Amino acid sequence: MAARRKSAKSRRSSASPRRGAKKAAKRGSRPAKKVAKKASRKVAKKVARRAAPRPKKARRAAATPRPRAAAPAAAVDVMLIDALNGRPAVNDIGITHHHSDYTSHDVEGVRRFYTETLGLGNALYIPEHGYLSIFFSPRSSLGFMAPMPGAPPESWSPPGEPNIYLFVEDVDRAHQLLTERGVNFEMAPTDTPWGHRLAICRDPEGRRVCLAKNLKG
Repeated sequence: MAARRKSAKSRRSSASPRRGAKKAAKRGSRPAKKVAKKASRKVAKKVARRAAPRPKKARRAAATPRPRAAAPAAAVDVMLIDALNGRPAVNDIGITHHHSDYTSHDVEGVRRFYTETLGLGNALYIPEHGYLSIFFSPRSSLGFMAPMPGAPPESWSPPGEPNIYLFVEDVDRAHQLLTERGVNFEMAPTDTPWGHRLAICRDPEGRRVCLAKNLKG
């Protein structure tokens, strides 16, 4: 009996190292399996990410261009605009605008008629000369004044002819040019008390044609 017990113990003792080795092998293999599983999961995730279609990034809306500030409108030379017949009003003596000069026995009544009744809002009255200018357009105007002292009745008796004023860039140049063309002047270029440099001639029917330029500006 004792011999049997010893043989059983010896078997258990010889079997126990084997079992311990198996258990140790199993324990050691568990962390390795976990690492392998984690690695396989990571690889699977990477493969899935690459395979999955990437959402397109929303493009930024193109910035709407800011409207540029409009360039200031260039000043229009009225003398370059075509006349009503569709042709340019050209001249070679440097005319800048036209003015007709009338004699009046009632300058104040004339002023009220043109400015209040007709509604022409641009009027200039020069009291020291008793002179009224009414502007019809940027290049056209009428003037009214009382008869000059000592002037002959035909110069102011209605319905008298007006004096036609042609304002020019250079009175002396225009005077020289027209003299060379045979025009006779009854007054050579002269500085007047009312602020014009003036030269006077007449048209074929006797109307006074005055070439004028403002001395100031």
